[in-house]
Amino acid sequence: MPPIHRKLRLFGMLLIAALGVAACSNEPAAPQSISQSHIDANVPAEADFAVFLKRDLEAYFSTTYGTPVTVNYQLLRSAPTQSGLSFPAFYAWVKVLNAGKELDQGAVEVDALSREYFEVTYYASERDIFQDPDDLDQHFPRQVADLIRRTYAPCAPPAFC
Repeated sequence: MPPIHRKLRLFGMLLIAALGVAACSNEPAAPQSISQSHIDANVPAEADFAVFLKRDLEAYFSTTYGTPVTVNYQLLRSAPTQSGLSFPAFYAWVKVLNAGKELDQGAVEVDALSREYFEVTYYASERDIFQDPDDLDQHFPRQVADLIRRTYAPCAPPAFC
């Protein structure tokens, strides 16, 4: 058999073996499908999303301040952030009000759980951000942290204004 035919035959056998191993592999599902399954299992339906998020933010800040509050929020990303097996996370800028008077404002991370509620996992008040703007990088994705510094706390620290 000429050398070229031996090489082609060897290549063909290796290709068949590789395809067989790939077909029989017990590898987990692709990360994209795992991420999407966590999102589907935990993010509330679109019709419930805003109602649940406002409810849970108001419950969290009412407990924090020891008085009933109203919370206005603006999402910093429209889609959830999904990392590994964690719950889908959303990021928002919030304003906390009591009887129309602003008590605080800042950046919040919330996890979506069981399609029924949100849990605040981190809150950085505007004051916290002014004191240590780089701390945002420990709790928020880089693009979100940069957006917060640029849009909501552009003078952090105030000495730079």
